[in-house]
Amino acid sequence: MKYLAACALTFLLFISTTQGSEPALSPEMLLPSNNRHAHRPAAAFGEGQYLVAWQASRNESADILAVRLDSSGRLLDKRPIMISDARDCQEAVELAFGKGVFLAVWADLRNERDYDVLAARITPEGEVLEPQGILVSGGAHNQCRPAVTFDGNNFFVTWQDFRKGADVAGGALYRGGRTYEIYGARLTREGKVLDPQGLPILTGATYLNPALATGPGGNILLACEALREKSAAVMINNGHVQGEQQRLRTDRHGVLNPTVASSGRGYLVAWHTNKPVGRGRGFFGQAAAVFDGAGIRVKVLESIDGSGPRTLLCNPDATWDGNAYVLAFQRREWDERRPWEALWISRISSAGELLAGKIPLAGTQASPARMAAVASDGRGTTLVAYERHPKTAEEYIQVGIRLLKAN
Repeated sequence: MKYLAACALTFLLFISTTQGSEPALSPEMLLPSNNRHAHRPAAAFGEGQYLVAWQASRNESADILAVRLDSSGRLLDKRPIMISDARDCQEAVELAFGKGVFLAVWADLRNERDYDVLAARITPEGEVLEPQGILVSGGAHNQCRPAVTFDGNNFFVTWQDFRKGADVAGGALYRGGRTYEIYGARLTREGKVLDPQGLPILTGATYLNPALATGPGGNILLACEALREKSAAVMINNGHVQGEQQRLRTDRHGVLNPTVASSGRGYLVAWHTNKPVGRGRGFFGQAAAVFDGAGIRVKVLESIDGSGPRTLLCNPDATWDGNAYVLAFQRREWDERRPWEALWISRISSAGELLAGKIPLAGTQASPARMAAVASDGRGTTLVAYERHPKTAEEYIQVGIRLLKAN
């Protein structure tokens, strides 16, 4: 507790003394490991506080834990909040906030056969309202990799869905038709699932890893990987697709693991560009795109960190801080001995202009960092949560926390 108190004091001093025109980062705070490895954090902001959740490994399974932090980064929970400790694996948690409540969604393997999508509401006081979870989608085969946003009236949850099944060995996955597609469902502030059978969003081919954000008029931009079209983006309103889908990139390449953020007037989509193919070096070139409020692509960014079009961008996450997009991403660094993973931040204007060079966030050869998640108060301060890997195999992977304050 003395360590946490010292970290909280450091965060408070950082907020009160930060001056100047350049964005400033607080010192790193590591959340307690509870003798478990922490993976894939998620973050959201609401009611003057941040909620950070992650999957905590438990032997060969995982639970979903969370903590609250106030707007200055002070830890509010002496012990992590248990969102789900069901049997087997709960993983890939995502968070959103709306109408006075947080919503966590995750992929759940408690049936020990295939993944379902479950959710739970968490109050600003830290109470989990559904300890056993809300079943959002539990159809045949896998429903996994969920994403969530709040559209002003309801939460909208989306996921990749294998309900039609596939003979992967026979190649059906690559022919389309019986494969992963994108479905969604609306969930009220009171926790009622309005679309228990799921709403088809992108079907008829292979679509993976959806990401989404709410923009003007409650319109949601959803972006995902697409095997045939290489990438796909669609607008959704009240759970229904509006207009035609379009590609994210203007070249012939695809995208991996996209992230979407909204300024309230438009959107930024960024993606993982480092995909080795055979002996190739991966998908370079375009790294992000700006969309207007109607979901029309208006600009493609060749670089998001000022280093040119051959940026290796991995596992990005983006938010809007009230003045600019904040994009956290992972890069593989090298020296003469071996590579390691490090995290960086860029700030990008609503028009798609890089505001400054990339800002180093975390990660060294001795203690790498990866899988950043971001959330902002909308007034210039952004919380970044990430995996901080230890220096030795005897230590646990922990969640690191830093605040970025833009002046």
